[in-house]
Amino acid sequence: MQEVCTWCGLQLSEPMVRDTAVTHGICATCARKLLNDLTEPLPEFLDKLDAPVALVDGDGVVLTANGRARNLLGKDQPQLAGRRTGEVMECVNSFELEGCGHTVHCNGCAIRYAVETTYLSGAACSDVLAFLDQRTPQGTARSWYSISTEKVADKVLLRIEPRGDAA
Repeated sequence: MQEVCTWCGLQLSEPMVRDTAVTHGICATCARKLLNDLTEPLPEFLDKLDAPVALVDGDGVVLTANGRARNLLGKDQPQLAGRRTGEVMECVNSFELEGCGHTVHCNGCAIRYAVETTYLSGAACSDVLAFLDQRTPQGTARSWYSISTEKVADKVLLRIEPRGDAA
């Protein structure tokens, strides 16, 4: 699959061999321009994006999320804002005493790594395969995601795409 910026058409990732599918994202230049020129409230702007996205700080604390992300996570804005990504995604490790980002398991978290890498270096991460062992009403279930990040000012735009499997 190849990723292309929705706004300028820039190719964001190399296509895989024999795979002609295209998905859309946003390049760092367009993301900065759009947020700097924003004339509407941020949540309304994010709702126009075609993917589930959240705006997080460098510690992975969710500031806001668009409707697609809220639907994916099964939460409304007050249930997201001010909570770490592992908490809003129901990661079983976030419910340990130390909390999200502070357990021994968090060192290997691909979501945490992508957000921190982008926040600290400014380098975007694209289609990082990540899994979470999530708390569900039926118990614990492993869920797979494709994670992409872009730094926008002093925040990180986090795209969360569900994956049916690890392939």
